[in-house]
Amino acid sequence: DFAAGSFDLVTSYAILHEMPVAPTQAVFREAFRVLKPGGALVFADVPPYRELSKLMQWKADYAARHEGE
Repeated sequence: DFAAGSFDLVTSYAILHEMPVAPTQAVFREAFRVLKPGGALVFADVPPYRELSKLMQWKADYAARHEGE
């Protein structure tokens, strides 16, 4: 319910990879709607599994199995 152009900065971290395409697109539309002209949009997420080193793949697999991911 924020007015258009309300924010200098809109951020998101580590959620988009959990969402289907349509809601992800809606998030971006809303982020751009509430962002002031010249404002900054910073969205960060985890890298794709295929781009991880073998060690980082192992760590991700371990975390998924044993740490509640």
